[in-house]
Amino acid sequence: MATQLNFAQQMDAVLKTLGDARPRLLLHACCGPCSSAVLEQLCQYFEITVLYYNPNTWPAEEYHRRGEELKKFVAAAHPLGVTVVEDHYDPQEFYSAVTGLENEPERGSRCTVCYRLRMRRAAQYAAEHGFDWFTTTLSISPHKDAGRVLGVTATGPRLTNALSHAYEAAEKISFEKLHKRSDIGLRALKALAEKQ
Repeated sequence: MATQLNFAQQMDAVLKTLGDARPRLLLHACCGPCSSAVLEQLCQYFEITVLYYNPNTWPAEEYHRRGEELKKFVAAAHPLGVTVVEDHYDPQEFYSAVTGLENEPERGSRCTVCYRLRMRRAAQYAAEHGFDWFTTTLSISPHKDAGRVLGVTATGPRLTNALSHAYEAAEKISFEKLHKRSDIGLRALKALAEKQ
């Protein structure tokens, strides 16, 4: 049986490297409930701005309801130091991105495309506004596939580039008693990449 990554340990190891610095962190959020534990954990380490960008949420009333609840939660739980930025809402961005995947089941390929859409926008927003870090609450939702959410962050113009980025990033993860394999699935992915 494969050993699962302990993301809490990995996060703790990264947080220890910060020392007294409080870098600026852009936290992409899908809703208030998923933000609560993340904000509780990270507020002491980062200067946080929450980005609400979710063109996949429909109807518009539901999108706006979730955004308002997120703003209310942050204002009540973190009145000083955390702000919420609501990005534009254009469901057509989502529909265009998932064209051809309409019949995919929940947690299928459509979700991967949606995660990528939102993470690319978060990365773009973070770069445009001078953030040091960005992350998302999607990986802690019980309704999402955390591994897939994390996997879309390694991108490239070709699969081979994305694989390189993913494995380079994985090599930077280090903490006491770390055990990881870097060969699981690698041969199959390399074979797939060669077909591109």
